[in-house]
Amino acid sequence: MVRFKARYLVFQIFYENQLVSNLTDTIKLKKTFISCSKPPDKTTIILKPSDLSNIIKEHVHLNFGEWGHGLVATSLSIKYYSPATCIGILRIARQHYRLVWAALTLVKIIHNQHVIIRVLRVNGTMKSAEMYLIEHNRNLLVQHK
Repeated sequence: MVRFKARYLVFQIFYENQLVSNLTDTIKLKKTFISCSKPPDKTTIILKPSDLSNIIKEHVHLNFGEWGHGLVATSLSIKYYSPATCIGILRIARQHYRLVWAALTLVKIIHNQHVIIRVLRVNGTMKSAEMYLIEHNRNLLVQHK
């Protein structure tokens, strides 16, 4: 029996907040994106892990076709997702993690709302991904004090 070798991608979703004008250049408008660490308002959507998994598979199919979808469909799973912080961990086969990383980067709209998905870290084990998340959250708490 062959061992299943996986990679764990730690990712964060940023939602579009509003259009604001830049004080130095009033002609250009820039979009500001917020993470879910702030209290959600009426426009923030609550994602379930199954919805997120389907969205990722759909974008892999959209960007890489049947070939890409066939590679990642069986091994992709969301291991952890927190709607409060919009940070999650997904598991994918080691050979195909770059394909899923690219698809995550190319996701721009979720449920008619503009988003940016950023991969924070790639790990070889679930434990190291969890330890990274703990350290990441500690750093956020120290910054906000």
